Amino acid sequence: MRRRQSGWVWVAAVVFVMGCGGSNSDQGGLVPSFYDPPSPLSFASPGTVIKTGGVPGAPSGIRAQRIMYHSRTNRGEDIATTALLVLPGGDPPPGGFPLLAAAHGTTGVIQECAPSIEPFTPGPQSFQGMSFYEFFYEPWVKAGYAVVGADYQGQGAPGPYSFLVGTIEGQNVLDSVRAARNLEGSKISDQLILYGHSQGGNSAGWAAEILPEYAPELNSSGAILAAPAASLYELLDLAYKGGPGATVPFEATTFLYLAVLSYQDSYDDLHADDVLLPPNGPEGLPIFQNVCAGTGGVAFLVNEFTGGPDKPGDFFVPLDQYPQPWADRIRQNSLGTRQIATPILMVQGCKDTTIPISTNFTYFNDALCADDETVEFTTYPDQSHSGVVVAASDEMIAWAGRRLRGETAVGNCSAPPTCP
Repeated sequence: MRRRQSGWVWVAAVVFVMGCGGSNSDQGGLVPSFYDPPSPLSFASPGTVIKTGGVPGAPSGIRAQRIMYHSRTNRGEDIATTALLVLPGGDPPPGGFPLLAAAHGTTGVIQECAPSIEPFTPGPQSFQGMSFYEFFYEPWVKAGYAVVGADYQGQGAPGPYSFLVGTIEGQNVLDSVRAARNLEGSKISDQLILYGHSQGGNSAGWAAEILPEYAPELNSSGAILAAPAASLYELLDLAYKGGPGATVPFEATTFLYLAVLSYQDSYDDLHADDVLLPPNGPEGLPIFQNVCAGTGGVAFLVNEFTGGPDKPGDFFVPLDQYPQPWADRIRQNSLGTRQIATPILMVQGCKDTTIPISTNFTYFNDALCADDETVEFTTYPDQSHSGVVVAASDEMIAWAGRRLRGETAVGNCSAPPTCP
């Protein structure tokens, strides 16, 4: 077994191995020219399509394209963002294909980490060895859905980072829906399901929360949240404490760096130096500004090393020393600050070591059920963080179908699930 070196040599090595499915970037390679927005960018309403492009490696029988479209920053500024749109082959049914807005889990914050760059290439451990398309899109496309997935601001097209900044990612998701419909017209129906995994569970939840005011013309029939990063402050508190039931230390540290970079970009009153702990802390920022970071399978990489720092407390000041603006923003970007007006399905594996399931029991009981939301929470005893996406696909697709048919949703707040 190798020993990892002190400082950030080992971190750089691990994150580069995790990668983004082999894509390249301006931060160390080449992002395809499609992702260069017009300069200057003419102002347009959110969801207006700027351009489209093909996607190399798309399997036969589907129609895949990249979309660049207008969205908004956290400060309300116009910005170009990108997405992947896939339609099933053949003619659409009467009224068009129902649309799934699919919000992806953590891949990183920089341009090269956009899933739309290489969606058909077998990906990192976080995709269960499958391509992003196979892992996240294919079951839905086979079920007859058009699927659109925002890359999130800063991925693909250049822009400020947006990791777990709820308003940005929620807007990106809703604007990708607008763009898909603006592009494909009658091929896509007005039926919509919001769906997200992990970071994307937070994004889809935010999209559902802000939809009535940000995109009132859209009509969502339901929101599916798979192992969502819902209660951010509780997640962080557990990560600092460590031990059983907390996020794997290296994953927690990775996620916190991505959030610090993004919150510093998004909020004028936040500065990374206020939460970084010398000497290790400041060295991490340039690492995560130059590489991608997968979400699953980190544990086996960490097991290749012994000794050395890997916990949030090795790089960031103690949580109780966070300046109040930082603590406030973390709580502000959690789910549950507003109601969701549609039925909700939440699924999670009991063996999830990335998003502790205890935090989503709290979100289920103290936010969703306490607000009388119609929510069904299903636990999968033997599934991991990414494994639940595959294991629960039949349940999620069946649940979405019932919503589109107008069947009454039934929640289970009166009989909440458990884990063995």
